[in-house]
Amino acid sequence: CEALSREALEEIRLSVRTLQAENSQPSFVETLKQLTEDFYQNARVASEIALNGDPSLIPLSLQPAITRTVEEALTNAKRHGGATRCSIQLTCEPEKISVIIEDDGKGNPEMEVGFGLLNMKKRAAEHGGTVRFESERSKGFKVIAEFSLAIKKWSFGPVQQKESLS
Repeated sequence: CEALSREALEEIRLSVRTLQAENSQPSFVETLKQLTEDFYQNARVASEIALNGDPSLIPLSLQPAITRTVEEALTNAKRHGGATRCSIQLTCEPEKISVIIEDDGKGNPEMEVGFGLLNMKKRAAEHGGTVRFESERSKGFKVIAEFSLAIKKWSFGPVQQKESLS
């Protein structure tokens, strides 16, 4: 009985340690905060994150795509735009998640969509989302990513408008 009790107690202790380790994973918001803090430490680009809504609405499967989009946008802001400041606005609504990353870099209205921007679009499309870019010379660069939580839609080739049935 004593040996069984010790064995059971060890199993309980192992279970508790495992649960504590699982719960020590940083939350999605903490991950974004750490990413922007690290970016500031390494690239000296000041960043701010504004959160609107409940981030628990973001599906776990979508979190890495959003994180990579933010990371790529920050990197591009410094590398291509020479930005000194970035803002990240994360809006979580029951129907949709949107992320807007803006910088104060040099901007480029004639931008060529290169490898990094194409990857952002591809990542979003894998989740039924969209990414678009806005830029004006001397007014920075903006990345707008949107992910519907209610409707998923994928389009291939030219999209034709359906005539209404009246």
